[in-house]
Amino acid sequence: MSSDQDSGSAGPTKSGVGRTTAGPPRESFVRWQGVTNAQLGYTVNLLLAFAAASVAFGFSFVKESTFQPSCAIRVVFGASLLLLLASVGVGLFCACNRLRDFRMTAAIAHDRETPRREWGAEWIIKHFLSQRRKEARALGRRTWLLFRAQAVLFFFGMLLLIAALATVYWTKV
Repeated sequence: MSSDQDSGSAGPTKSGVGRTTAGPPRESFVRWQGVTNAQLGYTVNLLLAFAAASVAFGFSFVKESTFQPSCAIRVVFGASLLLLLASVGVGLFCACNRLRDFRMTAAIAHDRETPRREWGAEWIIKHFLSQRRKEARALGRRTWLLFRAQAVLFFFGMLLLIAALATVYWTKV
């Protein structure tokens, strides 16, 4: 049996492929969503480590006597360090936002599976959970936005750092 047949869905979506809202999520979707979340975490952490190491690497040149850039190169060098520091800051914020998203999603799953009688009628429970799901989706979108910003800041910070160092040391070769 294929994964489409044993997914329990009521039928195909408009495009004829994928899951519908009528059945439980397909196992492959849940599995790949888990892989995507894990890879996002690895990538955010990798960029965070590279950006922090690049900032330290850049600052190590400041105290060298052989590092004597011109005024324009100092501006480029300073901008690179600022962009890399911003990448570190955005990466930390992304990790914290992601953690908050996971905690909220876990709480929603817990509350969905163990409804509390003190909440009242079923429609109140559904309304309360739908509001929290909207917040969780917003956190997820913000995580991806922060990840993209972190990657762009890191890319341009490294580009400027390489350009500054190459310009300073190219003439000495």
